[in-house]
Amino acid sequence: MPRNLGITGGTNSAHGLAYRPEIDGLRALAVLPVILFHAGASFFSGGYVGVDVFFVISGYLITTIIAGELARGEFSILRFYERRARRILPALFFVMLACLPFAWLTMWPGDMLQFARSINQVCIFLSNNFFYHHSDYFDTASEFKPLLHTWSLAVEEQYYLFFPPLMLLLARYAKRWVTPCLCIIAVLSFAYANYQVRHDAGAAYFLLPSRIWELMVGSLIALHCLTHTAPIIPVRYHGGLALAGIALIIAAMVTFTDATPYPSQFTLIPIVGSALIILYARSENLVGKILSLKPFVGIGLVSYSAYLWHQPIFAFARLGGYAEAGLPFFLMLSVLALLLAYFTWRYIETPFRVRGRFSRKKIFILALLASCCFLAIGSAVSSKRGKIRPLTTEQQQLLDYKNYDLSSWRAGTCFITETQENRTFAPECYGKNNHVVLWGDSFGAAFAGGLRAHLSNFSQFTVMGCAPFHSYTHPKRAYCNEVNAFAWKEILRLKPKTLIIHAGWLFYQQQNPAEHLKETITGLRTALPATRIYVIGNLPQWSPNLPDVMLRNKRSIADAGTIPNYGLRKLAAYDAQLKEATITGGATFIPTTDTFCSDGSCMVTATINGRTELVTWDYGHPTLNGAIWLAGELLKSPLRGLKR
Repeated sequence: MPRNLGITGGTNSAHGLAYRPEIDGLRALAVLPVILFHAGASFFSGGYVGVDVFFVISGYLITTIIAGELARGEFSILRFYERRARRILPALFFVMLACLPFAWLTMWPGDMLQFARSINQVCIFLSNNFFYHHSDYFDTASEFKPLLHTWSLAVEEQYYLFFPPLMLLLARYAKRWVTPCLCIIAVLSFAYANYQVRHDAGAAYFLLPSRIWELMVGSLIALHCLTHTAPIIPVRYHGGLALAGIALIIAAMVTFTDATPYPSQFTLIPIVGSALIILYARSENLVGKILSLKPFVGIGLVSYSAYLWHQPIFAFARLGGYAEAGLPFFLMLSVLALLLAYFTWRYIETPFRVRGRFSRKKIFILALLASCCFLAIGSAVSSKRGKIRPLTTEQQQLLDYKNYDLSSWRAGTCFITETQENRTFAPECYGKNNHVVLWGDSFGAAFAGGLRAHLSNFSQFTVMGCAPFHSYTHPKRAYCNEVNAFAWKEILRLKPKTLIIHAGWLFYQQQNPAEHLKETITGLRTALPATRIYVIGNLPQWSPNLPDVMLRNKRSIADAGTIPNYGLRKLAAYDAQLKEATITGGATFIPTTDTFCSDGSCMVTATINGRTELVTWDYGHPTLNGAIWLAGELLKSPLRGLKR
């Protein structure tokens, strides 16, 4: 599951809340790494933890305002939502408006349909639910979704629907229970997040129930500060505690990866770090002084707009053909995001916060009109299934691959999916004898269709999203260990003459696959000394997918030829690690890029029985023709001797 940041949060200077420049500095500390993370800077592999920092900040500021107004008898639900509308909507709608022409220029119908639907969901603050339901195994990568980052705005707005009324009810009828009640909610949400991340990582990441506790931590900090005006811990320790907070946040940003279960107990690291900074960073200690520096405060002030801009800028650049442009290019786009953020903060955000310019009535009317306009646009595009311009027959032929027939994978029987209850392989997955076994993930399932065209007898053990490793638990897919353990047991029982292992290795690179592969092969070699073991390397990858690359290069299936593939060098370096692990374990490594590619370009079509189709229907999974062609080439050498 891909990571993305959310930023809103209350203001830091109004409504009776004393301005704290170090809070704006903390915003800068969160937003810069997340922008760099999405730009592809590997040294901030956990930059996505900025979402947690901002959730804590938001909970702290909002609760401070609400609790203060409740104490003074001034709290108004209507005024609260007015402030939220002034803070969030003008910049959000402005960025959404700017996205429309770029979507028209860069998106084909499938992506345009998803974009239009996401517009509608943003307007009703349900985009987190939308992206959860549209982040499946084969969905467009997060890097190509311009509005994906709005999921966190939806989380906060959903939180704001129940939190102010809850505070109002508790303040009136159960003042003593305010803190205990928030603590109970936070503990339950934290426990739920740790459970859900192992069973449905997407739901844990996107949906409110597993995120409430992060906002609640900020709320509890606010209540603590309002209740204890005198410090409980001596002031001489505050500087060290604030410094520890900085260290915790930075440690999470540079050590966490996409493989880190999130949100979970690991999320406590940036959460505690944020809490320590809010509680103890002040102008008299080092952390407070650093975060109060003008550059940090300046970036913090525009952090919301910077966040709103960076995801669409990066996404449209990638959709426009610059996905492989490299870090320097995306660093320049990061600077552009900050410049646009300043413009938006000064000329959009700031004016709409001034009541003298826009009354409450105007704010609500403008918000309603803008929402209706975007809903109308999104609905109109959705009704046309994203087809906003005419397509040629050749273009439609390429786009049809977005709904490719995967029946050759034998899902539910020989390809175990994430949602099915029975996680054992059906009888038809087993060959008539122990000649050949194929073990892998979805890439293995795709290759099985091609292998079946050449071999009359082999066993297929493939599992969705699970690398074929022994004694390994996927951090987000609890079922992987269960199914792989079953596959391992069956392989040892069958004692096949040949075992072929194939997966989309590139997608497990955060999980140390070379080490797990070596351990797996070593175990197999010990248990099955007579079995020939082959590991098939990575297939060529296309960003975001081969049909879109073909469309961008104005190629058709009839005149495809070869197309430059700029990811081959990275793929070759990764294959080298897998090869070393394979050979060390005692097996044979088979690269595929040499079969598909030469001189930096790769073949994109294969003709089988007079029918030509793409070799890949998405970013890397082979079509049936592609799999048949690849299997035929490998069976000539080095898999010769396996043919019937």
